[in-house]
Amino acid sequence: MSINKKPLIIAFIAFGCIALAVTYIYKNAASLWHAVLVNKAYLHAEYSDRHDLLASLQELLESPENSAEDRARILTAIGNTYAEEGEAQDYAAAISYYNAALALPELPDKYRAQSHFNIGQIYYHSGNGVTANYIQALEQFNLALNITAFKKKLRACALSIIGNIYDDGDDNVAPDWNSALLYYQAALAMPELPADVRAHTLFAIAATYDDGGNGVTLDWQKALAYYQEALAMPKLPDALRAGALSAIAAIYFHGQHGIEQDWQQALNYYLAALAIPELPDAFRAEALAHVGAIYTDDNRVTPNPEKAVHYFEEALAMPTLDDQTRLSVLMKIGTLYFGDNDIEANWQKIFTYYNEAFKLARVLGNHEAIELLEPVLDKLEIILFD
Repeated sequence: MSINKKPLIIAFIAFGCIALAVTYIYKNAASLWHAVLVNKAYLHAEYSDRHDLLASLQELLESPENSAEDRARILTAIGNTYAEEGEAQDYAAAISYYNAALALPELPDKYRAQSHFNIGQIYYHSGNGVTANYIQALEQFNLALNITAFKKKLRACALSIIGNIYDDGDDNVAPDWNSALLYYQAALAMPELPADVRAHTLFAIAATYDDGGNGVTLDWQKALAYYQEALAMPKLPDALRAGALSAIAAIYFHGQHGIEQDWQQALNYYLAALAIPELPDAFRAEALAHVGAIYTDDNRVTPNPEKAVHYFEEALAMPTLDDQTRLSVLMKIGTLYFGDNDIEANWQKIFTYYNEAFKLARVLGNHEAIELLEPVLDKLEIILFD
């Protein structure tokens, strides 16, 4: 079974692209008092908490000496402050101030683009008083992309996030992985794309080719190439790094779609993934089960029944192990206790594992497993209980 990697992608969309902090400092104050207000805001931005900064920006906003452009920029700075992480974070307030700034024709294009971009980010991430809205996010990102003065770094980030939106989809925006790939590739083509967002984008492309669907043909060769490129990025988050290692392992484990099966490679990548604490539970459960399976088969690597039992038991302890894999693990670990290997025969353990497998097989409607397990359990009941 292939683990769905899309939630992992969405969880790690880089929010570091957001154009925050005070973006405007007056070069020429209208008066000494105006200069005092400006410097007060600047000092609070550099050295104080967000509440002090908001108070000083509001005071500055009320100054009658502001030009229309000054006012537009201060509104943007207040929006930025509300959007930043911290106690003062309030996305609804941020959008309100951004929109107030955008309503002023005097707002310079650079700040107009950044405001649209930040509103798009907020609608994409949601929270703090704002509900996720992919349509609004797309509209805001596209408004930013249509402004020539939009910073190249933020433009690259916007392209990657639009890719995420089409990758993920919601009730109003259907998943469209072809469109996602186009935007991802456009983002990668820009050298200004931040390293952490580049790493995430590479992983997202790899996962798209790995899973296939929504208009994209499954291609494990491309998936491997992009996973490897993502792994070469130092800024790849540990959870994504572990996910990439596990995904590569699964490709070699199954050995399909133009990729030759390679048990040793699968084992190496699975063990590397398992060594990372941030490996998501669903990936960890599958990795443990597959490592156990590798150690049971003479045709894979040197068999090691004791290691197989160890990894199988760890897999069974994971609530995230899917039922079909759990059934397979229960049957395999039960079989190991027949004593045809270095593990001592143990009829009670065979019965325990097979009985649990039998119950699960009935729930799943797996008639093949039921027909295999039922006569063995009947014989074991005679051995153990008569």
